[in-house]
Amino acid sequence: MHHAPRILFIAALLLLIRAVPSFAQGKASSADASKKIHDWIKHELASNPNKKKLAQVCDSYERRLLLEASAALKIPLSDLAGEPMDEIMEASQPADTGVSLNVSKNPSRCQNETSIAICRTNPAIIIAGANDARTFLDAKGQPVFVTTNSGKTWATVFIPVHANYTSAGDPVLVSGPDGKLYYAYLLSAVDGTSNIIVASSTDGRIWKNGNPVAKDAPPDGIRYIEDKEQMCVDQNPASPHYGRLYLVWIRFEIDETVFEITAQTLRVTFSDDNGKTWSTPTIIAEGACQFSSIHTGKNGELFISFSLQLPNEHHLYTSTDGGNSFTPHTVGTFTDYPPNVDGRDALKGDFGFRCFPYTSFDVDQKTNKIYFVYGDYYSETEAALHYLTSTDLGATWKPEHLIGYGTSSPELGDPHDRFCPWVTFNQKTGDALLTYYSSERTDDNLEISAFRTRLNGPVTESPKPLELTDFDPTTMQFVAGQSETAFIGDYIGSDVTDTVYAAAWARSNGSATDGEVYVYVGMPNHPASAVGPSIVKSDRLRLASVFPNPSTGTDIHFNYYAPEATHASLVLYSTDGKKVATIWNGELIEGSSIETASLKNIAAGAYILSLETSEARDEIKVVVK
Repeated sequence: MHHAPRILFIAALLLLIRAVPSFAQGKASSADASKKIHDWIKHELASNPNKKKLAQVCDSYERRLLLEASAALKIPLSDLAGEPMDEIMEASQPADTGVSLNVSKNPSRCQNETSIAICRTNPAIIIAGANDARTFLDAKGQPVFVTTNSGKTWATVFIPVHANYTSAGDPVLVSGPDGKLYYAYLLSAVDGTSNIIVASSTDGRIWKNGNPVAKDAPPDGIRYIEDKEQMCVDQNPASPHYGRLYLVWIRFEIDETVFEITAQTLRVTFSDDNGKTWSTPTIIAEGACQFSSIHTGKNGELFISFSLQLPNEHHLYTSTDGGNSFTPHTVGTFTDYPPNVDGRDALKGDFGFRCFPYTSFDVDQKTNKIYFVYGDYYSETEAALHYLTSTDLGATWKPEHLIGYGTSSPELGDPHDRFCPWVTFNQKTGDALLTYYSSERTDDNLEISAFRTRLNGPVTESPKPLELTDFDPTTMQFVAGQSETAFIGDYIGSDVTDTVYAAAWARSNGSATDGEVYVYVGMPNHPASAVGPSIVKSDRLRLASVFPNPSTGTDIHFNYYAPEATHASLVLYSTDGKKVATIWNGELIEGSSIETASLKNIAAGAYILSLETSEARDEIKVVVK
């Protein structure tokens, strides 16, 4: 059993304990309720090591502990929900820009584990999703971020809560060849049971749940916990299973008398009626399997990858009979990331954020060539990504190259980390595109950004940042419960069609006070002139992006967010902090907008660009050529 495949979700939920407890008209404040529940859970975990170990392994059990605390203390979960969930996204920028969605001002509500899908019949419709703690606390339903105009404007809608359950996150989004949109997510019930459900929509705004995937009940003394689902749709008209929806997930079997995992299995099921009914699941693998991905081939083959701990191996299992039986293949081995203070695999030191050796791949529907990338703590010096290909359904693998720094690319300098890969294949152009997190934009190997690169083609595309600002995930430290470290998710999400590429990722905004979900909507060839992400909702002054960057002209455009209308200046500083020039003075409107500043008479070089008001400032690194 891998010692830490899941972060202690409860800790993220309960960070409000930093606030001073208070009461109003006899009703406990959100902070006071959080502290009481936090203390109850902390005592429960301290007095029962098996419960603590189980909570570290499985998210759904962590949520169960929160429910137990709520019942024992007679504190409704709604008392912890805090922020309202009715945010509506304001206008953002046209296609080829990024935009942050559903910003949360509270660190215990930081969104993570992003997913995104482009409608196959109308690529102007794009849906995104992420974990959001508030959905579990206030039973609002699972949030969907949707645009119907290629990212120009976004809205937040909610999938209705399924009867007898609350939504519990881990969203996975895909589109079928008929344009049907699917959204899989976890369910959690008051009695401690968990499940998975798939909702469907034709426009991204109106959603209908299907039936829960798991139908069998556990024997006495055993609890089933379903977790870590992934999903795909057979997109190939030549396939005998064209349009079939597949779902793969992990089941934990828990002996409730001793709170230990007695079995762990990787399972797959399928639906031929848009998620209304599901086949009897096939058990693919047993043991400490985690972090699966799933895709289909040109003749209806089904491929499922996953990581197996003890031994540390990445596998790809292949089915040629629609998922009834599988042939196993080993892709490669990996080294675990070092543990942080929570005992979880992590990057960036003792208080670093959780990170695991995730697998991701996609398949060329014309040739059945598989493009596979997996994470590895390479040579115990850096988090790197291995890229391999297979042309025989996974039986043999050709190592292509290591996506990393240091030993793998000496000319790039000291080691930097690349992690959380997500591969998506453009079936028209034949491009295998990789989206991932990386620290390669900063010398100190600390701050990270979202990147994209093309894995194949006549000229392999150089890595390009999807955002031009970086963030330090260690600023998202959680101190409540048993966790003291941040969580940006186990995966990043991307999708591509003939004409559109879209990605979604989680990040902090540079402070410990809120978290954000970013999306990028652009062209599949990712032009160098692409604009960085813009902010449409935040709680502080933000200099969201500057473009073009590097700048080769006399004008530079900057996108900002201001919580209120105010006067501001845009000031250029040298990298050692000396003021060079004020290149813009003017009024900021409340909200998000773009202004233009002049770089006339500014010498070539690297600078710090600072947007400043009388009360706040925000900075971005820029290069003038």
